[in-house]
Amino acid sequence: MTTTAQRPRTRTRRFEIGWEVIVATVIIAVIAVAGLIVWLLPGLDSYATTADPFLSPSAQHLLGTDNIGRDSFTRLASASLTSLLISLSATVIAGVIGVTVGFTAAYLEGPVASVIMRFVDVGLAIPGILLALTIRVILGAGTPTLILSLGVLFAPSIARIAYGAAHEIRHRAYVQAAELDNVSGVTIVVRHLLPNAATPVSVQLAATAAAAVALEAALSYLGQGIQPPNPSIGQMVQEFGQYIQSAPLLFVGPIISLVLMSVAWNLLSDGLRRGANARSIRE
Repeated sequence: MTTTAQRPRTRTRRFEIGWEVIVATVIIAVIAVAGLIVWLLPGLDSYATTADPFLSPSAQHLLGTDNIGRDSFTRLASASLTSLLISLSATVIAGVIGVTVGFTAAYLEGPVASVIMRFVDVGLAIPGILLALTIRVILGAGTPTLILSLGVLFAPSIARIAYGAAHEIRHRAYVQAAELDNVSGVTIVVRHLLPNAATPVSVQLAATAAAAVALEAALSYLGQGIQPPNPSIGQMVQEFGQYIQSAPLLFVGPIISLVLMSVAWNLLSDGLRRGANARSIRE
């Protein structure tokens, strides 16, 4: 009796793009395009008072006008794009700082790594609003300061994830073999640590962007974020809360935009995680 040998199954490296990633991309793209149209096209001024206050939605004013006659749609689109860009910028800063700190600790190991990660733990323990407000008090108001404060605030969470991923990879046989061959530390980081830690770090970065959107809105609501006359989600929620019965769209519109952006970033995080898990178990 003869047996037919089965071909061994091999693990594929293809990343599975799920519905979460697609939906998140569509939401982010729509918000970005709407904001860019308002920013770039002449005649769409989010600052101009061009009509009577509290007009109902119409072809000329898609969401009506606010309490002083400004077009609600242009202000909401502009505020949403601003929030999106701030969250992206803060996430990039957090990623650069966090990955650098985490990888440095993982590569150095020993007492130095312990000291570095204790500082990271302290950063994680400080309440976010308190830390962001402290940085803004020290550095002053302004959008660049807001972005920097959010980036510094979220860097410890990225550092912890980067350290955990890099520390595990650091002790794999092929990395230790590279060290025995006197491969430089920079080469080890670029060729081994970065590619293998990219997935968990990317998942955390998307979650960080969602948190940055919410915190930026909270700071603006408290008057410590984007300053008037520049429109912002939190500022609009604070300003138009008093009109929730007489002009509900003024209040509900920013809330919906905030929820959509937060949901989009969280969906992207979940989609990246699910895609990575599917790739790791598929044979």
